[in-house]
Amino acid sequence: MEGEYQLAQKLSEPIVTPSVKNCTGHDEYITLERLRTELGAKEADKICDICLELYKTCYEQALQNNIIIADTKFEFGYDENGTLILGDEIFTPDSSRFWSPADYQIGVSPRSYDKQFVRDWLIEHKLNGVTPAPELPEKIVNATANIYKECYRKITGKKEKAVPENGSGKGRGLL
Repeated sequence: MEGEYQLAQKLSEPIVTPSVKNCTGHDEYITLERLRTELGAKEADKICDICLELYKTCYEQALQNNIIIADTKFEFGYDENGTLILGDEIFTPDSSRFWSPADYQIGVSPRSYDKQFVRDWLIEHKLNGVTPAPELPEKIVNATANIYKECYRKITGKKEKAVPENGSGKGRGLL
């Protein structure tokens, strides 16, 4: 990536940063060259083109609805016939970083509508990366559910009822 960028600064053009699942099940970043070597240049370029087209299209749509899609991930694989398939959800708070344009400022971590809220709580409580994952307090679960619902409302324009943050609501099935 050329140029110097500050925190949260938009890149001049979207980029693809490929990764593979390593033997422990975690993402391991790889170079585009390695992707081309392992899949062949034509297949790797096809995947990159799909990623960029999906991102650009959805970025514009989300921006019209007051959401910035800062980044996202796509998981591809092959079915039993060797056909390339998209293997997981896309453009959800679990697979993307969604930011509020109203709060967006270069150099500052923007308000987000994604799982960053949970990550921040885990880091604050020194639980990030702990295995097995700790059970989250109901207040954090409900607050996260409300963030996801707010994101849903902004993107779709549909109304969802918020989960009470006082611990009286159920929200576990929403995450």
